[in-house]
Amino acid sequence: MKILVKKSVPLLTYTGSANGAISNHTLLDIDNLTKKGYIFDESATLGENPHIALPDGTYNPRTQNFALTPNNVNVYNATNLAFDNDTNPNNQIYYVYFYQKATPVTRTITAQETINYIYGNGPHKGEVAANPVLKTLTFTNHGTSVNGISTWDENWSNDNGFEFSDVDSPTIIKYNPETKQVAKITLTNGDLTKAANQNQSLHYTFTVTYYTNENASLTFYDDTDNVSLSSFLTKNGQESILFDQYNKQDDNSTKTPIQFKDADEIVNFLTSKHYIFKTVIGQGSNGATKYNQVSYGNFNNDPDHDQAFVLHFVHETNSVSQAKSVNETINYIYGNGPKKGQEAAPTYKATQIKFTQNGIQDLVSGNTKWDAWTPANNQFKEVVSPKVDHYTADKLQIDAQTVTPESKDLSYIVYYSMIEEPDKPNIPDKPSTPEKPTQPVQPTQPTTPNEPKAPKKPIEPTTPNTPSIPQPSTPDTPSNPQPSQPDSNNVPQSQNKPKDNTKRAKTPISIPHSSSKPTPVSHQPVQRNIKNKTLHNNSTLTKITITTHPHFAKTLPTSHINSTPMALRSKHILPQTGEKENSLTILGLALATLAGILGLSIKKHKN
Repeated sequence: MKILVKKSVPLLTYTGSANGAISNHTLLDIDNLTKKGYIFDESATLGENPHIALPDGTYNPRTQNFALTPNNVNVYNATNLAFDNDTNPNNQIYYVYFYQKATPVTRTITAQETINYIYGNGPHKGEVAANPVLKTLTFTNHGTSVNGISTWDENWSNDNGFEFSDVDSPTIIKYNPETKQVAKITLTNGDLTKAANQNQSLHYTFTVTYYTNENASLTFYDDTDNVSLSSFLTKNGQESILFDQYNKQDDNSTKTPIQFKDADEIVNFLTSKHYIFKTVIGQGSNGATKYNQVSYGNFNNDPDHDQAFVLHFVHETNSVSQAKSVNETINYIYGNGPKKGQEAAPTYKATQIKFTQNGIQDLVSGNTKWDAWTPANNQFKEVVSPKVDHYTADKLQIDAQTVTPESKDLSYIVYYSMIEEPDKPNIPDKPSTPEKPTQPVQPTQPTTPNEPKAPKKPIEPTTPNTPSIPQPSTPDTPSNPQPSQPDSNNVPQSQNKPKDNTKRAKTPISIPHSSSKPTPVSHQPVQRNIKNKTLHNNSTLTKITITTHPHFAKTLPTSHINSTPMALRSKHILPQTGEKENSLTILGLALATLAGILGLSIKKHKN
């Protein structure tokens, strides 16, 4: 059987028989390794947390250790180690953990940038054109050393950053740099580590060469306003000055024509803004007055004197004129009366007065220089207000009005007031002829009325020598009985029948109404004719003519008169003799009946 002890150093192997034991030399090995600079990690050896983090995929102290086994016999510091009797001869493997003591270490590296500036041609060719630029950055790297072996961190540090910033080439009069700017340089941890591992520093060197040049410029000028067009062009997004250069490394500048490539664009822009090209001025130009014929000549090979050219312009103008009209309007309005606010007479509109003026307009500025107005003034004639019957105007005329081109339209309102006239007597209206009364509508078949109350029996008058007019008693107020059926006997019963004191229900009388307009009531007396009518009991109802005041006149249908419980008798047959009563008796009864009818009519009217 074998017992294997792994210590991250040469493996220790113990060999013995099953169920046997052997001396444990682990403590001796731990002591020897400690003397060589290793540090024993007892915690990890016993299956607990290691002193330092172990890389993933290596060892796991939780399961790979030298702690007590399940049978509590083998541990790293035991005196003897026991062999088991498993069929697997190599399953007793134990782990002892050590770590090394590390020493902090540091290293640095320097990176340097150098930019040189020299003349490439001209009288100073090869000489220094400007002071060189020197930049230095120092970087630091940290690590640990164990037994002389250093392990370095991946990252470097520098308080000033990891880049050399952009460097603009300095301006040298009459010379142009071949490079206007040296771009920034960014250093990486890999660049620094590579240089440090090779024990080398980092150097970045640049040379900027300057060449003398021939310069030419072109500007634009406004001769009308006597000002430069620089501000106007800049405000409108155009270049205010153009340049051309000769910067080749030779002496052929005098053979090279001067050209301003953006000049055509600017001239076209100015033309669109109503500027007119006039001429070109400058050393070597041809002074042309048409732009398509302009020539600026060649470079003059004189680096100390630049060539300047100017294009001159004037403003485009246009002949203009303007007119103005002045109107006069007069409205005629009713100021009062039934037509107040309405037009009293047609509106007067005078013929327009027109003024004209000529001038010259500056199409660049928009300003116009005007001549005097023609004519200077004019006049509207006077206007007499028209006459309107029965009205008077508050203005008899509108006077003549003088106007100028600055005058506004004239507007007047003439108000007409009604002339008041004395009132004339009113002619009374002719009375209209009263309408003929319409035939009453035949009443509908009434319902059977309640039995009327029996009237009191009149006192039978005696036969005096001189008849007197009997005074009938005041009849009871009728209870509006309905007319009786034609075949029913509605004649009061015998005078001897006692009065029925039972209160009977009132039945409304159906009175037909005419659909036509009511007949005007005449102020003349009204006559009523009461004629004799034979009743069912052979008594006679006498209808007489009654003259009443119109205020008490009320038309009643015959049925209403017939239905009254008061049976009017004009004649009474004596039972003994069969002869008629004397004329005085008849007259008395007629007057009594008349008084009853008048009382009933007046009472109904009041109601």
